Amino acid sequence: MSSKQYNSDGTLFDPKDETNSLFGDVIHVNGQPWPFHKVEPRKYRLRFLNAAISRAFKLTFEVDGKAVDFNVIGADTGLLNEPVKSSNLEISMAERWEVVFDFTQFSGKNVTLKNGRDVQHDEDFAATDKVMQFVVGKDVKDTTNNGNLPSALRNVPFSPMKSGVDRSFKFGKSGGAWTVNGVTFADVKNRILAKPQRGAIEVWELENSSGGWSHPVHIHLVDFQILSRTGGTRPVLPYEKEALKDVVLLGENEKVTVIARYAPYDGVYMFHCHNLIHEDHDMMAAFNVTSLSDWGYPETTKFIDPMEEKYRSKAESTGDFEKANIMDKMAKFELMEAYDNVDKLEEALESYRVNGAPAPKTTLSTVVLSSTSSATPTTSAASVTPQIKAEAAATIITTAPKATSTTKVDDKKSKTTSKKK
Repeated sequence: MSSKQYNSDGTLFDPKDETNSLFGDVIHVNGQPWPFHKVEPRKYRLRFLNAAISRAFKLTFEVDGKAVDFNVIGADTGLLNEPVKSSNLEISMAERWEVVFDFTQFSGKNVTLKNGRDVQHDEDFAATDKVMQFVVGKDVKDTTNNGNLPSALRNVPFSPMKSGVDRSFKFGKSGGAWTVNGVTFADVKNRILAKPQRGAIEVWELENSSGGWSHPVHIHLVDFQILSRTGGTRPVLPYEKEALKDVVLLGENEKVTVIARYAPYDGVYMFHCHNLIHEDHDMMAAFNVTSLSDWGYPETTKFIDPMEEKYRSKAESTGDFEKANIMDKMAKFELMEAYDNVDKLEEALESYRVNGAPAPKTTLSTVVLSSTSSATPTTSAASVTPQIKAEAAATIITTAPKATSTTKVDDKKSKTTSKKK
């Protein structure tokens, strides 16, 4: 789903000069404005991705003006613990949700997928409450895999619980700039705001301090569990409780806590607002998952430095696209073994977290000579097998400075009572 804006001549509006948001007034599904889709009167598994620039959605399936329940079964990172019945689905930019909707009882009717009004503080237009329509036929050609949903879908691998908050981050607007803890991504020396140890479990507190705006926060590398949501009008939603996520909507005035294990890889990663206007105007930060020097796990390749020369972009040549060169490049990537045996990597990290570093491997060798042997002296030697040590990340972590700029007039979005167009 997306929400686009067009010029009067029918060309797509270019948001290059936009600094706040681009909500769009034309809703698209799979590239088509307000489409319809023919379905049979049976269950369908539907996957939603919000690909809008700035618009969040609150979806309902409606028949004759009444909302119909459905089951949420999947999220950003896979299946939920169990199906969760709901009458609506909140989905912000970059979030993914999967649902099962049963069209059986609506044979010969239309089911309209609608969007709510006053979703967060998004700007509404005449038809932004409509998304698409399902035209339900009268015949079922295939009933394969269309039975009852299982009561359990999988055991979601949530991180072990812990108390307290390890790090806090404020997503706000200061001096006309979109910031995280008062820092923009352009501030190269200060944009690394966290340094979790590889494999560590941490609770992060995400706070929306930007007034009348919402921020879908995307944390790279990890899958997290939403623990709490306070300060706004919403709790943790029932289907959010059963899911691992990589994007969470930080609504107006909300404070959200999430828990994640910072694994399996070390190196520098981003977290940012996924409102593309905010993201493009520097509402991004980074965290450095620090290397472990004593955990004894062999790794052929490490991606701890995104600026490492061999991974930097290079000028292309016509020969790069010849099959032999492509296969040679693929072979080199394979030899890196960068993503081999991920399960073993995860097991080693968990063992390190629970048990600490493995003990050094020691080999003892003793030679005993009889009195009739040669004059070679008796020896007792010990040799210690060296531990495999990962290279330490070279990035220097600095403390983010406090924002000193003054608040501009648009730093706090004012609320209005007549914003429908």
